[in-house]
Amino acid sequence: MEKLAITCSVREASGKGVARKLRQDGKIPGILYGGDRVVSLTLDPKDILRVLNSQAGENAIVQLNLSGEKTQERKVILRELQYDSVRRRLLHVDFYEVTMDEELEVRVPVEMTGVPVGVEQDGGVLTQLLFDLHIKCLPDEIPDQVFLDVSELNIGDARHVSDLTVPTEITVLDDLETAVVNVEAPRVEVVVEEEVEEEVEVDAEEKEEVEDPAAEKEPGGKKEPAAE
Repeated sequence: MEKLAITCSVREASGKGVARKLRQDGKIPGILYGGDRVVSLTLDPKDILRVLNSQAGENAIVQLNLSGEKTQERKVILRELQYDSVRRRLLHVDFYEVTMDEELEVRVPVEMTGVPVGVEQDGGVLTQLLFDLHIKCLPDEIPDQVFLDVSELNIGDARHVSDLTVPTEITVLDDLETAVVNVEAPRVEVVVEEEVEEEVEVDAEEKEEVEDPAAEKEPGGKKEPAAE
């Protein structure tokens, strides 16, 4: 596992005004939980982004170096990140101090490998249904990803949590029957053609004779002569 370290300072003041001033100065507030007490921190957001861009991402075990504290070196994991909803800037971070001999509950990404037979040969559609796996293990045993080979899947096949291969020291907390991925038949677009009514030509003798409403017929069918 990649070793990462962050150096930050302990912050005594708190509140929205303090946090706003920190961000104006290019810093962000943070909080450390899990130790003997809650510690307020001041951090450089670039350090957090460096951790997030690492191979382990949010599950990275970080050495947190604190100034102004007796215990300067702590092992921590990211617990919560807050972003600006508009600019997506990092606003706040929470750490949780870990003990290397105590298990943690984390979620790790599930990555697909290979191209299913049902997709390559039959035009099927691969759908990933579970993107991260809920596990429990010691901090230094957290995997960066869990891989699933889907190359042998045909149309109609699926793989479940029980099909994932994880080390024996890792406990899977998700339901083993949960579907991870499946291959569906290609969707056929049904084109509905509008029925066009054909115009039927009617012979002249089949048409009804149009009568002149102003003309009256005698019983014999003859028209009365026009009045002079």
